Amino acid sequence: MVEEVHIRHTHLHGMKPKHIGHGPAVKSLLALQQIAPQLGRGQPVGKRLHHCGTFPDTMFTVTPVRALADNYIWVLQQNRRAIIVDPGQAAPAQAFLEANQLTLEAILLTHHHADHTGGISELSQRWPEAKVYGPADIALVQEAVMDGSHIDTTLGSIAVLAVPGHTLDHLAYRLDGHLFCGDTLFGAGCGKLFEGTAAQMYQSLNTLAQLPDNTLIYPAHEYTLSNLAFARR
Repeated sequence: MVEEVHIRHTHLHGMKPKHIGHGPAVKSLLALQQIAPQLGRGQPVGKRLHHCGTFPDTMFTVTPVRALADNYIWVLQQNRRAIIVDPGQAAPAQAFLEANQLTLEAILLTHHHADHTGGISELSQRWPEAKVYGPADIALVQEAVMDGSHIDTTLGSIAVLAVPGHTLDHLAYRLDGHLFCGDTLFGAGCGKLFEGTAAQMYQSLNTLAQLPDNTLIYPAHEYTLSNLAFARR
């Protein structure tokens, strides 16, 4: 049984993953397809174990909640407090939070596309105290953040990185060695260029490549098999 699923940080040379973990505590995100039924039930996937990697122990768990066709809404939780990343759909996120008796503390948005923001209004109505963070050009953002910003939460201080390419406003969020990169980096691929340039995407991928090798990466879609099929053509 797959206990945990992670993509190890890659140096991105030729987009070939480096340091894919195969132990019982750290698995490649490539295995997510094998546990899709669990994802629908909100099974914990990104929990940091104290013996895993070289980062300090973290007490929060990271759980993928499946949404729409292939989206992941990432839920970070600790002591009944939760932060969610890119809620493209409200219903599955709300169901998970309520089933686990969690209070939503914050919503993090990586960019403005509807499949990442579609659930904000309903979630904000249910948890009006939850602050919405993201790029300044998203209407429902309550506190705009940018490259170099830090967000103080009960789970810790979250660092913000600008990673334009997929969109011009694209951000990534990093907390204790966990990187939530939206549509910038996927298993075996990167995001499509809707607004940015290839040069911007290349620079953004290089920015991510500078992170420690044991950074755990959480993309917002499951594209691994389709990316690998494309690479084999």
